[in-house]
Amino acid sequence: MSSAGSAREALIAEALGELGVLLDRIETIRPVVEAACQELAEQMAAAEERVAQATEHVAAAATQRVERQVDDLAARTAAAHTRAMAVAARTIFRAELGTALQHLALAIDQRAKQADRQPSRWWHALTAVVTAAVAWVVAAYVAGGCSA
Repeated sequence: MSSAGSAREALIAEALGELGVLLDRIETIRPVVEAACQELAEQMAAAEERVAQATEHVAAAATQRVERQVDDLAARTAAAHTRAMAVAARTIFRAELGTALQHLALAIDQRAKQADRQPSRWWHALTAVVTAAVAWVVAAYVAGGCSA
């Protein structure tokens, strides 16, 4: 067993030697790995900052777009509401006042036609005044001519 034991010891010694070399190599590359980790951390921080800025930009752009769409929708809704109100007002106006205005227009038209057929009261009054004035002048002439 001694040969198996010594072979095992030789393998263990060789493995320990290899492990020592491996540990030396790890210690050699440790600063490189730490520097790489530090650089990676810095790059991650910079990337996080860029992502945050991009997120803010996208959020602002999306907000502006939504605001424009809401404003456009509000304008279109207001225009549609205005048109609907105008139609409703015309409908109510026709329903409520249309008949009354038609009767009023018919009465005015009939009165205008009557006025065309009948002389006005002013015309009669003017005729009476002119006739009285002519009669007075004639009477004054006759009275003056008879006494002279």
